[in-house]
Amino acid sequence: METSELNLKLANEVLAKVRSAGFDHAEVIVSEKAETEMQIDAGDISLLRNTENVELKMRAIAGGRYAAISLNQLDDDSIASGIAKLKEAAKAAPVDEARAFAPKREAPVVSEGPVEASLESMYSRVNALVENVAKSYPELVVEQSTLKFQRGRTVRANSLGLELDESAGFYSMMAMFSSKRGDKTSSFNYSGAVSRDLSKDLINWGSIERLFASSVKEVEHTPFEGKFVGPAILTPDVVYDMMGTWFSHIEDSRLIAGTSQLRGKIGEQVASPLFTIRSEPQSQEFAWREYTTG
Repeated sequence: METSELNLKLANEVLAKVRSAGFDHAEVIVSEKAETEMQIDAGDISLLRNTENVELKMRAIAGGRYAAISLNQLDDDSIASGIAKLKEAAKAAPVDEARAFAPKREAPVVSEGPVEASLESMYSRVNALVENVAKSYPELVVEQSTLKFQRGRTVRANSLGLELDESAGFYSMMAMFSSKRGDKTSSFNYSGAVSRDLSKDLINWGSIERLFASSVKEVEHTPFEGKFVGPAILTPDVVYDMMGTWFSHIEDSRLIAGTSQLRGKIGEQVASPLFTIRSEPQSQEFAWREYTTG
């Protein structure tokens, strides 16, 4: 059997055990993740490692009480112990009649991106980044930065007949850096991006090169004094960070807790008409796409 078939078989076997423990509805998710990581430390390639991880998550509802638990040991004793803990957690949970799992639907098997890491290409791109920084930004120090290949697979089965099988492979880059000139230094900064492949130099990913250049300039910095009234230009990275705060007000946790400033605002204007938000988790523009959520 393929690994995914084994995991779907495992998911359904555990699902039957959870249901027999007295739960009204249940869901089991089995996730596999493999990573190949190449690291830069103080301008040199310092690490290459492979890691693998398997996680089993059980979610269940009994009498409107919801509980969830995750395991990284998949033997029979660990699963039995996990189900017992799941029952105890459900007993202590509040009743929420709105809790439910997704119903059965026809869903294709999703498999995207590369299956294996190209170590030769990874080394070539990381080495080129080190050489590029040394030549173009000699005052920049790249620290604790990684190029990572990730391949993950998730299968999901629930008591309503839903079965999903999704897998994806992609590369991700994260760089931490600062600049030094004499006894002056800039602040630490970081940037990262995700890509389906290694067709471009790492320095051209996302906003990495722009922030490298900015870091060198920030060695000589002057605090802003006074105040002004007028337009402000925000960099894409600033907007990205701000969006996390803005969007938290339309997420379920804040809406349910009543701390969202947008609760009860359906039909009202809450932002500039020039501001457009689109939710397109399966857009072809993304290197890693999201087909299901929690």
